[in-house]
Amino acid sequence: TLFRSRDCLGGYYFYQSAELKKQSEASKQERAVLVRRLLSISTEKYLQPIKDNSAWDDLYNAVKKTDTATIDECVGYMPETYEAGGVAVFDINGNKIYDKCIQDFPSNIYPFEGKDLLDFFSVPNRTTFTVNIDGRLFNYIGAGIVPTDDEYTRKETPVGYILLVREVLELDIKVHCKALGEIDAEMFLAEDEKNDYIKTSLDRTSVV
Repeated sequence: TLFRSRDCLGGYYFYQSAELKKQSEASKQERAVLVRRLLSISTEKYLQPIKDNSAWDDLYNAVKKTDTATIDECVGYMPETYEAGGVAVFDINGNKIYDKCIQDFPSNIYPFEGKDLLDFFSVPNRTTFTVNIDGRLFNYIGAGIVPTDDEYTRKETPVGYILLVREVLELDIKVHCKALGEIDAEMFLAEDEKNDYIKTSLDRTSVV
């Protein structure tokens, strides 16, 4: 009887451990889904400006000629106007030819060039993704640069790419939580380490 009791207790212990592990993993997955929803909300208002600015003959021709002065005239206003922090333009091969930051961004804010950048454009001429850099989370919203008359069809081969960049801060998260409904927001805001969780749980994750 004693051995049976020990076996039962041992079995119960492992069962409880397995159940706790399952619950923990499920909780992490739920929070990860919530984080992705928050990130999606935070990028929505930037999609139209990117679409408008990436289909513009002046920018298209400037990128073809690597005319950085004209590129600046075309997109240099964007970080301040859209409170984004930074904007960059890349050539057809994914090499950076222009960037402007109005915030204190890490020196490696674009840890991808060449083929690494092109890989993000899985949806033709458009991309949205997040990157964790030195414990700070950044949203990148981008599009291929095409002629004005190709804005809607996007059939032309881009001459380059534009990326608008913004840091996702805890204040942003609190604001966007309201869009998720009270239950989700309360659950998320109740997490004392929510900001650390976001910064450490996502490395490089496509959200669109």
